[in-house]
Amino acid sequence: MTFLKNITPVVCLLLLIGGKANAQELSNKGKEFWVGYGHHQFMEPLGSNSQDMVIYLSAEQAATVTVTVDGTPWTRTYSLAANTVIATEPIPKSGPNDARLFSVPPSYGGTGGEGIFTNKGIHIQSNVAIVAYAHIFGSASSGATMLMPVNTWGYSYISLNSQQNYADDCFSWMYVIAKENNTVIEIKPSEPSRNGRVANVPFTITLNKGEIYQLVGASLGGGRGRELTGTTVKSLGNSDGKCFPVAVFSGSSRTAINCSGSNIVTGDNNMQQVFPFQSWGKRYLTAPISGASTFSYQTNIYKIVVKDPTTVVKVNGNTLSGLTPHSCYEFESRTADYIESDKPILVAQFMASGGGCPFTNGLGDPEMIYLSPIEQATKRVAFYRNTVEYIEVNALLMVIPDGGLTSLLIDGSNTYDVAYPHPNKPGYSVVVKRWKSAVAQCIVSSDSAFNAITYGLGSFESYGYNAGTYLNNLNAIGQIHNEADTSAKQQSDFTCVNTPVNLSVLFTYQPTKLVWQLSKLGTAVTPSADITDNAPVAIKQVTIKGNNYYQYTLPQTYQFAAAGDYDISVLSTAPHIQNCNNTEEIIYTVTVKGKPAAVATYQNASGCANDSVHFAGQSTGNGYQINRWEWDFSKGIIAKEKNTTQLFATGVQPVKLTVISAEGCVADTSFNIDIYPVPHADFTVGNSICQGVPVRITDKSSITAGTISSWEWTFGDSSSATKLTAAPFDKIFTTAGTLPVKLLITSDHSCKKDTSINVTVHAAPFADFSLPKSVCMPEGEAVFTNLTTISDQSVLTYQWNFGDGSSAVTTKSPVHAYAAENDYAVKLEVNTAFGCKDDTTKYLNAFFDKPVADFTVTPETLCQGTDNSFTDKSTAANSVIQSWAWDFGDGSSNGVRNPAKRYAEAGDYTVQLSVTSAAGCISLPVTKTVKVYLQPVVDAGPSFTVEFGSTIQFQPVVNSTSGLDFSWTPAGDLSGANYLRPTLTALRDETYTLTATGLGGCTASDEMKVTVYKPVKIPNAFSPNGDHINDTWMITNLADYRNSTLEVFNRYGQIVYKSTGYDRPWDGTYNGKQLPLATYYYVIKLKDGSAPLTGYVVILK
Repeated sequence: MTFLKNITPVVCLLLLIGGKANAQELSNKGKEFWVGYGHHQFMEPLGSNSQDMVIYLSAEQAATVTVTVDGTPWTRTYSLAANTVIATEPIPKSGPNDARLFSVPPSYGGTGGEGIFTNKGIHIQSNVAIVAYAHIFGSASSGATMLMPVNTWGYSYISLNSQQNYADDCFSWMYVIAKENNTVIEIKPSEPSRNGRVANVPFTITLNKGEIYQLVGASLGGGRGRELTGTTVKSLGNSDGKCFPVAVFSGSSRTAINCSGSNIVTGDNNMQQVFPFQSWGKRYLTAPISGASTFSYQTNIYKIVVKDPTTVVKVNGNTLSGLTPHSCYEFESRTADYIESDKPILVAQFMASGGGCPFTNGLGDPEMIYLSPIEQATKRVAFYRNTVEYIEVNALLMVIPDGGLTSLLIDGSNTYDVAYPHPNKPGYSVVVKRWKSAVAQCIVSSDSAFNAITYGLGSFESYGYNAGTYLNNLNAIGQIHNEADTSAKQQSDFTCVNTPVNLSVLFTYQPTKLVWQLSKLGTAVTPSADITDNAPVAIKQVTIKGNNYYQYTLPQTYQFAAAGDYDISVLSTAPHIQNCNNTEEIIYTVTVKGKPAAVATYQNASGCANDSVHFAGQSTGNGYQINRWEWDFSKGIIAKEKNTTQLFATGVQPVKLTVISAEGCVADTSFNIDIYPVPHADFTVGNSICQGVPVRITDKSSITAGTISSWEWTFGDSSSATKLTAAPFDKIFTTAGTLPVKLLITSDHSCKKDTSINVTVHAAPFADFSLPKSVCMPEGEAVFTNLTTISDQSVLTYQWNFGDGSSAVTTKSPVHAYAAENDYAVKLEVNTAFGCKDDTTKYLNAFFDKPVADFTVTPETLCQGTDNSFTDKSTAANSVIQSWAWDFGDGSSNGVRNPAKRYAEAGDYTVQLSVTSAAGCISLPVTKTVKVYLQPVVDAGPSFTVEFGSTIQFQPVVNSTSGLDFSWTPAGDLSGANYLRPTLTALRDETYTLTATGLGGCTASDEMKVTVYKPVKIPNAFSPNGDHINDTWMITNLADYRNSTLEVFNRYGQIVYKSTGYDRPWDGTYNGKQLPLATYYYVIKLKDGSAPLTGYVVILK
């Protein structure tokens, strides 16, 4: 697609553009938006990731808006009432839904945020048209942008970025978002990138819907970075010939912005969605930021990006000079200015760091705002005011025609802080409106179209963006289409020398007359006559970027004679073009490149008749990708493949190749080839071929003229031979199967002919078997294992001769019994159904006697739980014992020579031993019996603690009550010493032992203890009056508890008596004096593990 260059007077062009803008009505208000979470300083490895990103949604009618991180489950739906604005919750910045365009720096093994990002696009969809903004802020940094709906996106962009000077982890960046799958873009960086992209070297990226490609400028060190202003982006045709509009955003991780001569380092992040080229204008009105106070106007920096370096740009009538390598002009101003150009331009206004430019102290910090041209002025905007980050003042800065002031309404009121005439554009006024910062929606309208920006200022913060604008396509579109391009592409990016091409122009209106001024090109184009169409009819209507176009195409094709850029001039007449003849000149450039190279090669070195000639075209030629080839072999023979094969008769044959590139460019080449006669190849091969057996091959070839000079044989088994005569010869095939035997003969003119015969070579068997490792006598049984193989797995027959005079057998793997030991020659013969055979002989002499198993066991009888020791006594006459197999009769076994065994249960066990000799001969088993007696298990039962004189019965537990004798010691006080559970009258403390004795003298014993408890009896009163009756406190049995303690307390809690043991009863005195009559509290601790005894005792008289 070629954008038109309009060279009609400025006034006429503006009238045309204004009409188109009004008709298309494309603005920043829409139903669908995309944005990315651009790089921020705080995302870097040493950063805090404390930045946040929110989307502001402003609706003038009730709306349902869904915000999604594309490709993730993160989605939020918001309901907006009419004339309200909301901020979304923060966009995810970590975890599986992380939307940040960030990867670790290259020094950490990443890309530093550069490259394709999948599942990161932030998608905004509404059921009605809304206005949306994106804001990234946090920790004294802030940057915001107005978002443009997808129907305003373009195909061509130039990035416009701020200065980059803050810290080494801050970068200039730009990114591209696709809204369609298979979107192909070309990016040409203006500076080297952080991840190694080279400046001014374009590269191509393919994006799918919602994917983002971010480019990050390289660091210069010392806090400075490469500025990406001038980086270009354009949408290319994909493999289907389609190109799609994209969105481009430019910004900075964080930067300071300074006027020349200043180096203030306070910084903010910034970001702006870039205006597509088709929405650029030629006239811009600016106004300085109202800063610390209403009338304190800042000095601002302006950047003007041009697409064409020859663009003439004027500020207040003065032509700018000093175009930077970034295709940019810059100037500083504190006044309202008028910028105009002869070609479309993109303009940005910059707020400086606090103190970075004159009159910027106080409120504010760096910010970047894209301005709209007069051509895109609008009569109504709705924008969002906010307080983030630490914003103190919200402001609106407008440039409006003087006639629009009376109808101007800001939030329904015709009041504002100041309005003053634009000093450089009569008829226009600058309007400033300021508010104390608040979260609010603002709606501005007027009968006259205006341009406006909105911003917020704080002590160290700022934000700013375009308040609202039309985003109409301000250009017509020129198209070419190479006739030979049969793809689905509707247009070609260029044509080639002598390639037929269709010329078209697309308009948003229907002209009444078109004049194609082709004669201006002279001999550069054929035909070159002017074409006048007094009643043009569009061949079709097409929709591009949401706009309807009428396509007008010349009926015939044209060819350009030489490479170069050619301007096609078209005069278009239509009533709405307001000049003297209602006609404008549309110029668009056709790029003509050199034609492809048609390169043909063929393989036919001998040039022989009826020999296939292999023609090959090339996929590239002179820098083009070739996708169609047409071979003309004369006599109506045409082939349309890249590579083809053709047979020719004898003689000189003409060939022509025509190639067509992927773009529809055409080239051709012609040449002749000479063809000679060829011989006839033929031969025979003998029948019934066995692998490894010679077979006769006989040549039968002939030639009509000349002689055959060589015979080249390939036998299909990786072998070959070259012979210089036709004499028959024998061949031995070492490979079985169906083999193609091929003969290639060469004539005295080097003409070749071949023929092939498929021969079947039957597989030969490979006879093999294994001898038994040993033959154990006296049985003498030998087991032979057949190991014969054949490659085709065909059926085999066998014949065995065992060398002992016995009859031959045909079993595959036989068993043969030898009567005596000897050396025997054993032979195996193998045959196939096709008569292929093999045999082998091996010698058997491995005869051995069986070993004799024997053992002893110690002891043969024992108590349960005791180990038996088994000792091997086996012998092997002509070998040694190699292994032992013990079976202990209880389900267990062992393989050691002399094992030990402990039986878990009593009983009689039959133990068996079999042994195997080193020759592999196994003995007959031998058995012996082991007797295991029951081992008693005794638990004497629980110990007792009882009162003196109590009768108890013992409660022992044993593993068996039968076959065991029991005995208790001492026996004197028991009811029966040989009873298992005797009774006892407890008169003293004693330890009793229970012994159980079983068969085989197996015994076990255990003990228990009887403790006799004497109860303490405590009187509740005594009378120490000297009458010798109850004069002391007599506590029965307490004296028997030698470690006991006694404490007596009076009513006040004082201890009046205490003792350890109680050998001498208390007489009711304290410190030698008689205590008064009273009730006393006592605590007795017996120290036998029992609880203390407490109570009251009364002293009486």
